Amino acid sequence: MNRIKAIVKIAWIEAFESIISIKGLAVFLMMLFFVNLELEPVATQAMIYKCKVGWAILPYLHTKVIYTLIFAFSVLYYYSEVPFLSDYSNYQLLRVGRKQWVAIKFMRIFFGAFLLMLMETFVSILVIFPNVDFSNRWGAFWNTFSLEQGIDLSFPRNIVILYTPVTATLRVFWVGCFIIFLMGMLEFTITLFLDNKYAVIICGLLACGPVLAANSEYANIYYISPVAWIGIVEHSLAYHYTGPRMPYMCVVLLFIIVVLSVITNQRVKSMNL
Repeated sequence: MNRIKAIVKIAWIEAFESIISIKGLAVFLMMLFFVNLELEPVATQAMIYKCKVGWAILPYLHTKVIYTLIFAFSVLYYYSEVPFLSDYSNYQLLRVGRKQWVAIKFMRIFFGAFLLMLMETFVSILVIFPNVDFSNRWGAFWNTFSLEQGIDLSFPRNIVILYTPVTATLRVFWVGCFIIFLMGMLEFTITLFLDNKYAVIICGLLACGPVLAANSEYANIYYISPVAWIGIVEHSLAYHYTGPRMPYMCVVLLFIIVVLSVITNQRVKSMNL
């Protein structure tokens, strides 16, 4: 138990130091710029109609394909230092052992994913603040624009009907955490076998999933585009089943994470580090 606590503590410290580093600041500024760009029409319409905007902005942001694509590439940039083989990391590997070292790095990636989603949530509210409604109601603003389809500011009506602001935000937040975790793990694993640039290219193709899914006439492409799962796409406007639901996402993500863990552990054991 003490060893597990130590591993968790080390991973959290590394993740926190990374999020407050120059690279973390760069990601924050990128988020601030693109979230502000995406929410400018929201702020404008809120001023015109003189109404507050519901705080649950993450579900809206991730209905935007280009924004989700940019967000995914910012994640790739954030994890571009994997597999974190610095002088300190090599010393850490010798001290704790290879298996524990992999566990620390994977937990660092997960904590980093959690902190990135917290950062995105904070930025999305910061851009609209103080014109924010913090109640657990969608409010007049999102209800109005969920009825306006075919415009840039349209908000999927199925989200307003099937979710509350809290459940919609938690759904996007936690799926986002595990998708970021998956991307970080994949980049980490590929880098152990190939050069980092190949990891970036492969994960970059994965990041393009939302664009492929949104522009394909085949709805089933959502099943093989994990990054597209961050947005809520389980139901069409007619409430018919059109995409992967939560049980499918959980099973697939768990399976991929377990496979990557096994492959990475075997690779690290055989490497001359």
